[in-house]
Amino acid sequence: MQQIFSGWRLWRLAWVVPIAIGILSAMLSPAAPATNPAIPPPLKNRQIPARGKGLSPDESVRTLSIGRRVPTRLEEALTDLSSDRYAVRQRASAAIRKDLAGQLGAIIQAVGPEKKNRLIKLLRFDSQLSRWARAVLALPPRQRTAMFAWGLQSKVLPWAAGAFSSRSTRRAAAARRLAKIPGSQADWLLQRLLASGHRLVYLSAMAAVWDRPPTPAMVRIVWRRAFSTGNPMPPYDANQRSVWFHGRRIFVPKSVNFWQQSPDSGFARQLLAHWKPPELAELLVDFLRSAAQTRPLENPFSNPGMMQIPNYIRLFRLYKPPAAAPYLLRLLATPPFNNINFNFNNTPLHWDNHLTPLYLLILAAGQDPAKYHFYRSNLYGGRWLLHTQREENKDIKKMISWWKKRGVLAWTPATDARPATRPGTIPP
Repeated sequence: MQQIFSGWRLWRLAWVVPIAIGILSAMLSPAAPATNPAIPPPLKNRQIPARGKGLSPDESVRTLSIGRRVPTRLEEALTDLSSDRYAVRQRASAAIRKDLAGQLGAIIQAVGPEKKNRLIKLLRFDSQLSRWARAVLALPPRQRTAMFAWGLQSKVLPWAAGAFSSRSTRRAAAARRLAKIPGSQADWLLQRLLASGHRLVYLSAMAAVWDRPPTPAMVRIVWRRAFSTGNPMPPYDANQRSVWFHGRRIFVPKSVNFWQQSPDSGFARQLLAHWKPPELAELLVDFLRSAAQTRPLENPFSNPGMMQIPNYIRLFRLYKPPAAAPYLLRLLATPPFNNINFNFNNTPLHWDNHLTPLYLLILAAGQDPAKYHFYRSNLYGGRWLLHTQREENKDIKKMISWWKKRGVLAWTPATDARPATRPGTIPP
Protein backbone atom coordinates (compact mmCIF):
# COMPACT_ATOMS: atom_id res chain seq x y z
CA MET A 1 0.00 0.00 0.00
CA GLN A 2 2.71 2.43 0.95
CA GLN A 3 4.63 1.79 -2.27
CA ILE A 4 2.23 3.98 -4.18
CA PHE A 5 3.80 7.04 -2.57
CA SER A 6 7.44 6.05 -2.91
CA GLY A 7 10.08 6.70 -5.55
CA TRP A 8 9.04 7.26 -9.13
CA ARG A 9 5.43 6.25 -8.42
CA LEU A 10 4.97 9.30 -6.22
CA TRP A 11 6.35 11.46 -9.03
CA ARG A 12 3.90 9.98 -11.51
CA LEU A 13 0.81 10.13 -9.28
CA ALA A 14 1.51 13.65 -8.06
CA TRP A 15 2.07 15.10 -11.53
CA VAL A 16 -1.20 17.00 -12.06
CA VAL A 17 -1.15 18.91 -8.75
CA PRO A 18 2.52 20.02 -8.93
CA ILE A 19 2.16 20.99 -12.59
CA ALA A 20 -0.78 23.20 -11.64
CA ILE A 21 1.24 24.75 -8.83
CA GLY A 22 4.16 25.21 -11.20
CA ILE A 23 1.94 27.09 -13.58
CA LEU A 24 0.77 29.38 -10.77
CA SER A 25 4.33 30.05 -9.65
CA ALA A 26 5.49 30.72 -13.19
CA MET A 27 2.60 33.12 -13.76
CA LEU A 28 3.66 35.08 -10.70
CA SER A 29 7.24 35.44 -11.91
CA PRO A 30 8.13 38.37 -14.19
CA ALA A 31 7.52 37.12 -17.71
CA ALA A 32 10.48 37.08 -20.06
CA PRO A 33 9.84 38.50 -23.52
CA ALA A 34 8.75 35.87 -26.01
CA THR A 35 11.57 35.02 -28.39
CA ASN A 36 9.79 32.56 -30.62
CA PRO A 37 6.11 33.02 -31.45
CA ALA A 38 5.83 29.47 -32.66
CA ILE A 39 4.58 27.04 -30.04
CA PRO A 40 6.60 23.83 -29.88
CA PRO A 41 4.87 20.47 -30.05
CA PRO A 42 2.93 19.37 -26.93
CA LEU A 43 5.09 18.30 -24.02
CA LYS A 44 5.75 14.55 -23.97
CA ASN A 45 5.56 12.50 -20.83
CA ARG A 46 8.64 13.04 -18.76
CA GLN A 47 11.11 10.17 -18.57
CA ILE A 48 10.60 8.28 -15.34
CA PRO A 49 13.76 8.16 -13.21
CA ALA A 50 15.18 4.74 -12.51
CA ARG A 51 14.08 3.32 -9.20
CA GLY A 52 16.52 4.33 -6.50
CA LYS A 53 18.05 7.09 -8.65
CA GLY A 54 15.15 9.54 -8.76
CA LEU A 55 14.04 12.17 -6.28
CA SER A 56 12.94 11.07 -2.87
CA PRO A 57 9.21 11.56 -2.15
CA ASP A 58 9.83 14.68 -0.05
CA GLU A 59 12.23 16.13 -2.62
CA SER A 60 9.81 15.40 -5.43
CA VAL A 61 6.87 17.14 -3.82
CA ARG A 62 8.98 20.03 -2.55
CA THR A 63 10.74 20.62 -5.86
CA LEU A 64 7.59 20.54 -7.97
CA SER A 65 5.29 22.33 -5.49
CA ILE A 66 7.34 25.51 -5.53
CA GLY A 67 7.34 25.67 -9.30
CA ARG A 68 10.93 24.60 -10.03
CA ARG A 69 12.08 22.17 -12.70
CA VAL A 70 9.01 22.93 -14.78
CA PRO A 71 9.73 21.45 -18.25
CA THR A 72 11.26 23.92 -20.68
CA ARG A 73 8.46 23.73 -23.23
CA LEU A 74 5.88 24.43 -20.57
CA GLU A 75 7.90 27.45 -19.48
CA GLU A 76 7.93 28.69 -23.06
CA ALA A 77 4.18 28.21 -23.35
CA LEU A 78 3.64 30.11 -20.09
CA THR A 79 5.84 32.92 -21.40
CA ASP A 80 3.77 33.07 -24.57
CA LEU A 81 0.60 33.52 -22.53
CA SER A 82 1.68 37.16 -22.05
CA SER A 83 2.43 37.70 -25.76
CA ASP A 84 1.05 40.77 -27.50
CA ARG A 85 -0.28 38.53 -30.26
CA TYR A 86 -3.68 36.96 -29.72
CA ALA A 87 -2.92 33.91 -31.88
CA VAL A 88 0.23 33.18 -29.86
CA ARG A 89 -1.68 33.35 -26.59
CA GLN A 90 -4.38 31.07 -27.96
CA ARG A 91 -1.88 28.45 -29.12
CA ALA A 92 -0.07 28.60 -25.78
CA SER A 93 -3.30 28.03 -23.88
CA ALA A 94 -4.20 25.12 -26.13
CA ALA A 95 -0.76 23.55 -25.67
CA ILE A 96 -0.95 23.78 -21.87
CA ARG A 97 -4.48 22.36 -21.80
CA LYS A 98 -3.43 19.46 -23.99
CA ASP A 99 -0.42 18.73 -21.82
CA LEU A 100 -2.45 18.72 -18.62
CA ALA A 101 -5.15 16.57 -20.17
CA GLY A 102 -2.51 14.08 -21.35
CA GLN A 103 -0.97 13.81 -17.90
CA LEU A 104 -4.39 13.40 -16.33
CA GLY A 105 -5.25 10.67 -18.80
CA ALA A 106 -2.10 8.79 -17.85
CA ILE A 107 -2.89 9.04 -14.16
CA ILE A 108 -6.50 7.86 -14.24
CA GLN A 109 -5.48 4.61 -15.91
CA ALA A 110 -4.18 3.36 -12.57
CA VAL A 111 -5.66 0.06 -11.42
CA GLY A 112 -6.35 -1.47 -8.03
CA PRO A 113 -8.69 -0.26 -5.26
CA GLU A 114 -5.93 1.40 -3.20
CA LYS A 115 -4.55 3.28 -6.18
CA LYS A 116 -8.03 4.35 -7.18
CA ASN A 117 -8.86 5.72 -3.71
CA ARG A 118 -5.57 7.59 -3.51
CA LEU A 119 -6.08 9.07 -6.94
CA ILE A 120 -9.59 10.21 -6.08
CA LYS A 121 -8.20 12.05 -3.05
CA LEU A 122 -5.44 13.56 -5.16
CA LEU A 123 -7.88 14.79 -7.80
CA ARG A 124 -10.18 16.16 -5.11
CA PHE A 125 -7.25 18.10 -3.67
CA ASP A 126 -6.47 19.40 -7.15
CA SER A 127 -9.97 20.86 -7.41
CA GLN A 128 -9.57 22.54 -4.01
CA LEU A 129 -6.22 23.93 -5.08
CA SER A 130 -7.72 25.35 -8.27
CA ARG A 131 -10.47 27.17 -6.35
CA TRP A 132 -7.89 28.58 -3.95
CA ALA A 133 -5.72 29.74 -6.87
CA ARG A 134 -8.65 31.49 -8.59
CA ALA A 135 -9.48 33.35 -5.38
CA VAL A 136 -5.85 34.38 -4.87
CA LEU A 137 -5.53 35.59 -8.47
CA ALA A 138 -8.30 38.11 -7.75
CA LEU A 139 -6.17 39.79 -5.06
CA PRO A 140 -4.03 42.91 -5.67
CA PRO A 141 -0.58 42.03 -7.13
CA ARG A 142 1.48 42.44 -3.96
CA GLN A 143 -0.99 40.57 -1.79
CA ARG A 144 -1.38 37.89 -4.46
CA THR A 145 2.37 37.24 -4.63
CA ALA A 146 2.64 37.01 -0.84
CA MET A 147 -0.37 34.70 -0.64
CA PHE A 148 1.03 32.28 -3.21
CA ALA A 149 4.46 32.24 -1.56
CA TRP A 150 2.84 31.51 1.80
CA GLY A 151 0.22 29.05 0.61
CA LEU A 152 2.59 26.88 -1.41
CA GLN A 153 4.57 25.92 1.69
CA SER A 154 4.23 22.21 2.35
CA LYS A 155 2.83 22.70 5.86
CA VAL A 156 0.28 25.28 4.73
CA LEU A 157 -0.82 24.03 1.32
CA PRO A 158 -3.23 21.27 2.51
CA TRP A 159 -5.16 23.72 4.69
CA ALA A 160 -5.06 26.67 2.30
CA ALA A 161 -6.61 24.43 -0.34
CA GLY A 162 -8.87 22.75 2.22
CA ALA A 163 -10.51 26.09 2.95
CA PHE A 164 -11.96 25.86 -0.58
CA SER A 165 -13.09 22.23 -0.37
CA SER A 166 -16.62 21.38 -1.46
CA ARG A 167 -16.91 19.27 1.70
CA SER A 168 -18.02 21.19 4.78
CA THR A 169 -16.13 18.89 7.16
CA ARG A 170 -12.89 19.61 5.32
CA ARG A 171 -13.46 23.37 5.46
CA ALA A 172 -14.26 23.13 9.18
CA ALA A 173 -11.02 21.20 9.76
CA ALA A 174 -9.11 23.81 7.77
CA ALA A 175 -10.52 26.58 9.99
CA ARG A 176 -9.22 24.85 13.11
CA ARG A 177 -5.72 24.40 11.66
CA LEU A 178 -5.47 27.84 10.05
CA ALA A 179 -6.41 29.53 13.33
CA LYS A 180 -3.13 28.20 14.77
CA ILE A 181 -1.07 29.85 12.01
CA PRO A 182 -0.28 33.54 12.62
CA GLY A 183 -0.23 36.15 9.89
CA SER A 184 -2.44 38.08 7.51
CA GLN A 185 -2.55 35.25 4.96
CA ALA A 186 -4.24 32.92 7.42
CA ASP A 187 -6.52 35.81 8.45
CA TRP A 188 -7.71 36.16 4.86
CA LEU A 189 -8.72 32.51 4.68
CA LEU A 190 -10.35 32.57 8.11
CA GLN A 191 -12.42 35.58 7.04
CA ARG A 192 -13.81 33.56 4.15
CA LEU A 193 -14.62 30.65 6.46
CA LEU A 194 -16.32 32.94 8.99
CA ALA A 195 -18.50 34.30 6.18
CA SER A 196 -19.44 30.81 4.97
CA GLY A 197 -23.12 30.06 4.58
CA HIS A 198 -22.68 26.55 6.02
CA ARG A 199 -23.40 26.34 9.73
CA LEU A 200 -20.78 23.68 10.49
CA VAL A 201 -18.11 25.79 8.79
CA TYR A 202 -18.82 29.20 10.32
CA LEU A 203 -19.41 27.80 13.81
CA SER A 204 -16.11 25.92 13.60
CA ALA A 205 -14.37 29.08 12.41
CA MET A 206 -15.93 31.15 15.20
CA ALA A 207 -14.76 28.64 17.78
CA ALA A 208 -11.28 28.47 16.23
CA VAL A 209 -10.66 32.25 16.26
CA TRP A 210 -11.79 32.76 19.87
CA ASP A 211 -8.28 33.64 21.08
CA ARG A 212 -7.00 35.07 17.77
CA PRO A 213 -6.62 38.85 17.45
CA PRO A 214 -9.43 39.78 15.05
CA THR A 215 -9.06 41.81 11.88
CA PRO A 216 -11.58 44.58 11.15
CA ALA A 217 -13.07 42.32 8.46
CA MET A 218 -13.53 39.50 10.99
CA VAL A 219 -15.31 41.90 13.34
CA ARG A 220 -17.72 43.01 10.61
CA ILE A 221 -18.44 39.42 9.54
CA VAL A 222 -19.17 38.25 13.08
CA TRP A 223 -21.19 41.43 13.69
CA ARG A 224 -23.47 40.56 10.77
CA ARG A 225 -23.77 37.04 12.14
CA ALA A 226 -24.86 38.45 15.52
CA PHE A 227 -27.77 40.26 13.87
CA SER A 228 -28.78 37.78 11.18
CA THR A 229 -32.09 35.93 11.36
CA GLY A 230 -31.13 32.67 9.71
CA ASN A 231 -32.15 30.96 6.47
CA PRO A 232 -35.48 29.48 5.36
CA MET A 233 -36.27 26.00 6.63
CA PRO A 234 -34.90 23.19 4.39
CA PRO A 235 -36.03 19.53 4.48
CA TYR A 236 -35.32 17.61 7.68
CA ASP A 237 -32.23 15.42 7.79
CA ALA A 238 -31.37 13.25 10.80
CA ASN A 239 -27.62 13.22 10.12
CA GLN A 240 -25.75 15.66 12.31
CA ARG A 241 -22.30 16.60 13.51
CA SER A 242 -21.18 18.71 16.43
CA VAL A 243 -18.98 21.72 17.13
CA TRP A 244 -17.40 22.55 20.48
CA PHE A 245 -17.82 26.31 20.99
CA HIS A 246 -15.99 27.53 24.10
CA GLY A 247 -16.97 24.57 26.27
CA ARG A 248 -20.43 24.10 24.77
CA ARG A 249 -21.33 21.33 22.34
CA ILE A 250 -23.51 22.46 19.44
CA PHE A 251 -25.16 19.77 17.32
CA VAL A 252 -25.28 20.65 13.62
CA PRO A 253 -27.71 18.61 11.50
CA LYS A 254 -26.93 18.20 7.83
CA SER A 255 -29.89 20.46 7.08
CA VAL A 256 -30.45 23.47 9.34
CA ASN A 257 -33.73 25.32 9.79
CA PHE A 258 -34.40 28.87 10.92
CA TRP A 259 -34.89 28.11 14.61
CA GLN A 260 -31.74 25.99 14.80
CA GLN A 261 -29.69 28.80 13.26
CA SER A 262 -31.15 31.62 15.35
CA PRO A 263 -29.07 30.89 18.49
CA ASP A 264 -25.91 31.37 16.41
CA SER A 265 -26.38 35.12 16.72
CA GLY A 266 -25.83 34.67 20.45
CA PHE A 267 -22.58 32.77 19.83
CA ALA A 268 -21.43 35.59 17.54
CA ARG A 269 -22.29 38.12 20.25
CA GLN A 270 -20.22 36.12 22.78
CA LEU A 271 -17.26 36.17 20.40
CA LEU A 272 -17.52 39.94 19.89
CA ALA A 273 -17.79 40.50 23.64
CA HIS A 274 -14.71 38.33 24.18
CA TRP A 275 -12.72 40.19 21.51
CA LYS A 276 -14.04 43.63 22.52
CA PRO A 277 -12.48 45.22 19.42
CA PRO A 278 -12.31 49.00 19.03
CA GLU A 279 -14.29 48.80 15.76
CA LEU A 280 -17.32 47.55 17.66
CA ALA A 281 -18.16 50.98 19.13
CA GLU A 282 -18.53 52.45 15.65
CA LEU A 283 -20.64 49.50 14.49
CA LEU A 284 -22.98 50.01 17.45
CA VAL A 285 -23.42 53.68 16.51
CA ASP A 286 -23.92 52.88 12.81
CA PHE A 287 -26.66 50.41 13.74
CA LEU A 288 -28.57 53.17 15.53
CA ARG A 289 -27.96 55.59 12.70
CA SER A 290 -29.60 53.13 10.32
CA ALA A 291 -32.49 52.52 12.73
CA ALA A 292 -33.09 56.26 13.05
CA GLN A 293 -33.78 56.46 9.32
CA THR A 294 -36.46 53.75 9.22
CA ARG A 295 -40.18 53.94 9.82
CA PRO A 296 -41.46 52.78 13.24
CA LEU A 297 -42.97 49.64 11.72
CA GLU A 298 -39.60 48.64 10.23
CA ASN A 299 -37.56 49.71 13.23
CA PRO A 300 -35.80 46.84 15.06
CA PHE A 301 -36.78 48.42 18.40
CA SER A 302 -40.50 48.31 17.61
CA ASN A 303 -40.97 44.65 18.59
CA PRO A 304 -40.10 43.37 22.08
CA GLY A 305 -39.59 39.87 20.69
CA MET A 306 -36.83 40.76 18.23
CA MET A 307 -34.05 38.23 18.86
CA GLN A 308 -31.24 40.58 17.83
CA ILE A 309 -32.06 43.35 20.32
CA PRO A 310 -30.87 41.49 23.46
CA ASN A 311 -27.56 40.88 21.65
CA TYR A 312 -27.31 44.56 20.79
CA ILE A 313 -28.07 45.68 24.35
CA ARG A 314 -25.39 43.39 25.81
CA LEU A 315 -22.77 44.71 23.40
CA PHE A 316 -23.87 48.30 23.96
CA ARG A 317 -23.23 47.90 27.69
CA LEU A 318 -19.56 47.16 26.95
CA TYR A 319 -18.96 50.55 25.30
CA LYS A 320 -21.89 52.86 26.12
CA PRO A 321 -20.86 55.15 23.23
CA PRO A 322 -22.03 58.75 23.74
CA ALA A 323 -21.91 59.24 19.96
CA ALA A 324 -25.09 57.14 19.84
CA ALA A 325 -27.08 59.84 21.67
CA PRO A 326 -28.26 61.90 18.63
CA TYR A 327 -29.72 58.80 16.99
CA LEU A 328 -31.33 57.56 20.20
CA LEU A 329 -32.88 61.01 20.69
CA ARG A 330 -34.20 60.77 17.14
CA LEU A 331 -35.80 57.40 17.92
CA LEU A 332 -37.47 58.91 20.98
CA ALA A 333 -38.92 61.68 18.79
CA THR A 334 -40.82 59.24 16.56
CA PRO A 335 -44.52 58.55 17.24
CA PRO A 336 -45.28 55.84 19.83
CA PHE A 337 -45.81 52.43 18.29
CA ASN A 338 -46.80 48.98 19.53
CA ASN A 339 -47.84 50.26 22.95
CA ILE A 340 -48.17 47.36 25.44
CA ASN A 341 -49.71 47.75 28.92
CA PHE A 342 -50.79 44.88 31.17
CA ASN A 343 -50.33 43.33 34.61
CA PHE A 344 -47.89 40.51 35.24
CA ASN A 345 -47.98 38.90 38.71
CA ASN A 346 -49.96 41.92 39.96
CA THR A 347 -47.25 44.25 38.64
CA PRO A 348 -48.09 46.81 35.93
CA LEU A 349 -45.90 46.57 32.84
CA HIS A 350 -45.37 49.02 30.01
CA TRP A 351 -43.48 48.60 26.74
CA ASP A 352 -43.37 50.50 23.44
CA ASN A 353 -40.87 51.40 20.71
CA HIS A 354 -39.37 54.18 22.90
CA LEU A 355 -38.42 52.01 25.86
CA THR A 356 -35.22 50.37 24.55
CA PRO A 357 -33.80 53.62 23.03
CA LEU A 358 -34.49 55.34 26.37
CA TYR A 359 -32.68 52.58 28.26
CA LEU A 360 -29.68 52.85 25.90
CA LEU A 361 -29.67 56.64 26.14
CA ILE A 362 -29.35 56.42 29.94
CA LEU A 363 -26.43 54.00 29.52
CA ALA A 364 -24.74 56.31 26.99
CA ALA A 365 -24.93 59.09 29.58
CA GLY A 366 -23.00 56.90 32.00
CA GLN A 367 -25.98 56.62 34.35
CA ASP A 368 -27.82 53.72 35.98
CA PRO A 369 -31.28 52.90 34.54
CA ALA A 370 -32.29 51.52 37.95
CA LYS A 371 -32.07 55.08 39.34
CA TYR A 372 -34.82 56.08 36.95
CA HIS A 373 -38.05 54.03 36.75
CA PHE A 374 -36.59 50.94 35.08
CA TYR A 375 -36.77 47.51 36.66
CA ARG A 376 -35.59 44.08 35.56
CA SER A 377 -38.44 41.80 34.44
CA ASN A 378 -38.51 38.09 33.69
CA LEU A 379 -40.42 38.80 30.47
CA TYR A 380 -38.83 39.13 27.03
CA GLY A 381 -35.65 37.40 28.10
CA GLY A 382 -35.04 39.47 31.25
CA ARG A 383 -35.52 42.93 29.73
CA TRP A 384 -35.45 46.22 31.62
CA LEU A 385 -39.02 47.56 31.58
CA LEU A 386 -41.17 50.35 33.03
CA HIS A 387 -44.44 50.21 34.91
CA THR A 388 -46.42 52.89 33.11
CA GLN A 389 -46.43 55.25 30.15
CA ARG A 390 -46.29 58.15 32.60
CA GLU A 391 -42.95 56.95 33.98
CA GLU A 392 -41.58 56.67 30.47
CA ASN A 393 -42.63 60.21 29.58
CA LYS A 394 -40.92 61.58 32.70
CA ASP A 395 -37.68 59.73 32.00
CA ILE A 396 -37.65 60.81 28.34
CA LYS A 397 -38.10 64.46 29.30
CA LYS A 398 -35.33 64.20 31.87
CA MET A 399 -32.84 62.60 29.45
CA ILE A 400 -33.58 65.05 26.62
CA SER A 401 -32.86 67.90 29.03
CA TRP A 402 -29.65 66.26 30.27
CA TRP A 403 -28.23 65.86 26.75
CA LYS A 404 -29.44 69.30 25.62
CA LYS A 405 -27.42 70.93 28.39
CA ARG A 406 -24.37 69.28 26.84
CA GLY A 407 -25.18 70.48 23.34
CA VAL A 408 -26.46 67.15 22.00
CA LEU A 409 -29.73 67.23 20.05
CA ALA A 410 -31.67 64.67 18.06
CA TRP A 411 -30.25 63.72 14.69
CA THR A 412 -32.30 64.82 11.67
CA PRO A 413 -32.04 63.91 7.97
CA ALA A 414 -31.57 67.62 7.19
CA THR A 415 -28.25 67.50 9.05
CA ASP A 416 -27.18 64.11 7.75
CA ALA A 417 -23.67 64.11 9.14
CA ARG A 418 -22.05 62.03 11.80
CA PRO A 419 -21.80 63.79 15.17
CA ALA A 420 -18.45 65.37 16.02
CA THR A 421 -18.39 63.54 19.36
CA ARG A 422 -16.19 60.47 19.25
CA PRO A 423 -17.79 57.14 20.31
CA GLY A 424 -16.02 57.11 23.69
CA THR A 425 -16.46 60.70 24.91
CA ILE A 426 -19.26 62.74 26.48
CA PRO A 427 -19.49 66.49 25.80
CA PRO A 428 -18.68 68.60 28.86
